[in-house]
Amino acid sequence: MILNKIKKIAFIIPTYPRDYNYARNLLKTFKKYSLDKQSDLFFVFTDESEATLFGKYKNKIILDKESRIFTNHGIINIKKFYALKHLQNKYEYFIVIDSESEFIRNVDIYSICEEIYNKKELYGNTVWGFEYTGIDFIRNRCKSYFQQHPQYAKLFEREKNLYLWFSNLPVYKSEYLSEFFSVINYDENFKLLNNFDFDHYIYMYYLILYHDFNVIDLKMHGYLGAGESMPEGYCFVPGTELKHNFNMCAKQSRDLWDNDSLFILIQLDRILTRLFWILGGTVNNLEIKLNKLEEELNKIKNKWY
Repeated sequence: MILNKIKKIAFIIPTYPRDYNYARNLLKTFKKYSLDKQSDLFFVFTDESEATLFGKYKNKIILDKESRIFTNHGIINIKKFYALKHLQNKYEYFIVIDSESEFIRNVDIYSICEEIYNKKELYGNTVWGFEYTGIDFIRNRCKSYFQQHPQYAKLFEREKNLYLWFSNLPVYKSEYLSEFFSVINYDENFKLLNNFDFDHYIYMYYLILYHDFNVIDLKMHGYLGAGESMPEGYCFVPGTELKHNFNMCAKQSRDLWDNDSLFILIQLDRILTRLFWILGGTVNNLEIKLNKLEEELNKIKNKWY
């Protein structure tokens, strides 16, 4: 039973003191584009002291002592799942994003959520250096929650060599959450969650196995997920690309994926990363040019001697 009759969507945002400036900016843009008229936004804190430090805000969720586990570096995923369990019967849909994000326009969020579950499509792209970047390890780790499922092989058949992370808005359906948490045995496994247990990736595998979601190839080749932060030269989209209306993407990728449905920019903390990539590429190109110049000079030198 959905308790909130007016607002059917809630945003869940894990945060901690170092990211409070991002979190406050996110909240500012949430109100700026009047998204608070159709949804609620909850921040998730580790303990009471962090919540107090953030300041006065109505929608706060604080982990209980049992859930404050740092051993496996999975605290951010614990926060996301904890909040979903805490709120699961109060809204129809939940959108879980990081605090290093911002809203950029007003959209009909409920319609976007409904479309995702009506179309039953997940999107992915191929990645350079797949086996070396840890992506394959992440996928296999998230698949491990479903090893006992009789159609476990379906995950490999549908995903193939695609990477689904950050190409799909992380929307959870309240109606599915009880089954989802039961399937992954959350009550026992939450203590073992680590930084490779990507929350929404696990949930997407659940959608494939239990709700017959398909995986669509974006026909894009990149260094990371299609919606992530990638500098020029690290993302290839052919002319025959599949038209895909991204709902969120990295700020640096906005020009590539901008459309009327794009309303969240993510990875604001990775803007400097893009600069370092570009600088690194520039230095590498200069080294190549210098080597070629040195070769030419040696050829000329050899002619004279």
